[in-house]
Amino acid sequence: MSPEGKNRPIDPARRGIIAAVLIAVIIFGLILFLESDFFNLRNIDIEGCQMVTRSEIMALSGLGESQNILSVAPRAVCDGLAKDPRIRSAIVERRLPNTVTIRIQERIPLYRMPMDHGWAVVSSDGYIIYSIFGADPQIPVLSGIPIQTWRLGQKIEEPLLLAAGDFLNSATPGLLCEIVRVDVQKPEQIYMELASGAILELGNTESVRRKMEAAAIILSDNEQKNRAIQTINVRSPENPVVKLAE
Repeated sequence: MSPEGKNRPIDPARRGIIAAVLIAVIIFGLILFLESDFFNLRNIDIEGCQMVTRSEIMALSGLGESQNILSVAPRAVCDGLAKDPRIRSAIVERRLPNTVTIRIQERIPLYRMPMDHGWAVVSSDGYIIYSIFGADPQIPVLSGIPIQTWRLGQKIEEPLLLAAGDFLNSATPGLLCEIVRVDVQKPEQIYMELASGAILELGNTESVRRKMEAAAIILSDNEQKNRAIQTINVRSPENPVVKLAE
C-alpha cells in the first residue's frame, strides 16, 4: 500500500458511525451501572419520631429496601408522610449510593376533648392528631363542650377551642405540666384546674399571654413559700387575686 493510502483520512460518515456506537456503548453501560444493585437502598435512617413508629413511617413513605435510590422522589415521600396528622413536616434526603434520611417533626399533643368512646387529642397547632380510649393524665382535658364526632386531621375552627389552645400554648412549661383540665363551658368564665386542686380563673379570652404570665409568677412565688392555694384569679392580670386554702 502506498504512503498516500496509509495517511488517507477516515471518511466523515464512517467517523460519525464509530462515534455514535461509542456513545451508545457508554450510555448503555451507564444505564446498567445506575440500575445495578450498587444503588439499591440499604439504609433508611429516620430521625425525630416519638409518637409515630418506624414501621408506620416506612408504610407511609412507600420506600422499600430493594428499591433503587435514584427512583426515590423526596417530594412524593413527604406527601405520603403528610397523610398522618401526627407528622407536622418531613425532610427527605438521598445520599448516594444507598442511603435515604427522613427527618420528622411531629405535632405536639396539647389537650384532649371528649368524643364517642374516648378522647380526641388536639395538637399545639390546632389539629386532631390521634384518638385514645383511656385517660392520659399527661394531656389536659378540655371540658364544658358536648361530645362530638371528630375526624383525624381535622383543623379546629371553633373560637372557644382555639382560645383554650391559646391559653395552653401561652403557659410556661412549669405551669403547663400542672394543668389537668380546662373548662370552656362559659365563655366569660374560662378556668383551669391544677394538679394541686387549685382553680385558675381566667375569665374571657382577652389578654391571654398576660394572664398566663401572671399565673406562672404567682405559682412560682407560692412554691417558694410552700402555701396551699385555693384559687388564683387573673381575670385582670395587672391585679391578680390569690385565695389561700383554709
